[in-house]
Amino acid sequence: MKRYNIPTTPLVLGLILGLLMELFFLTSLASYLTPAEFLLRPRTAIIMGIGFLFLFWSLWPSIKELVRDERKRRTIETGPEPKGRHRPAEPRGAGAYR
Repeated sequence: MKRYNIPTTPLVLGLILGLLMELFFLTSLASYLTPAEFLLRPRTAIIMGIGFLFLFWSLWPSIKELVRDERKRRTIETGPEPKGRHRPAEPRGAGAYR
């Protein structure tokens, strides 16, 4: 764990509390008819929403980096985009006045 710089505290907490959390979660699910009934309760929905926000917040730097790398790759493949005001090409042919 030292080799990959992984902190030990979350691992120990997960090992100790993981079984208890699973037991109590399954017990609370058994008291409802469907899992949706449990998940749609206001307190549970708020806690799940906060959890998803923290998950998205922790993944946001990786998402930004992936988007930046993809844009950079596309720029290399297609060439740089024109700077300043881009003027679309004028139609040529039968209706052109110039």
